[in-house]
Amino acid sequence: MRRGGYMGEAATVACQPMTFQGEESRHSNNFCVNQLPHKDKLLWHIITKTDTDTEIRFNVKEHHTYKEDDLRFENIQNGTITPYYAYRNLYISEVKNVTGHFIVRVEAID
Repeated sequence: MRRGGYMGEAATVACQPMTFQGEESRHSNNFCVNQLPHKDKLLWHIITKTDTDTEIRFNVKEHHTYKEDDLRFENIQNGTITPYYAYRNLYISEVKNVTGHFIVRVEAID
């Protein structure tokens, strides 16, 4: 599975409004935050071209091959700050209030 991008102090992943075919709640490919500089927190940004998609919310899960995926972050919206954890194989799940494609950018901050 392809991963999201990593650029300096931020990771990005493209997301779609509908779940992936054959998936229960997945809206993105896997991405990692463990490559970001270890800082205290993660700042979540949502980038969209649709003026109506201003209240997007989602959960973030960690994919596991041989067991159930773990919920790592819940009810994320634009500007949410969470503790920093060096997770890998994350994906965007259970998206609400979205009509178009969007990008999630996660930035390591102090």
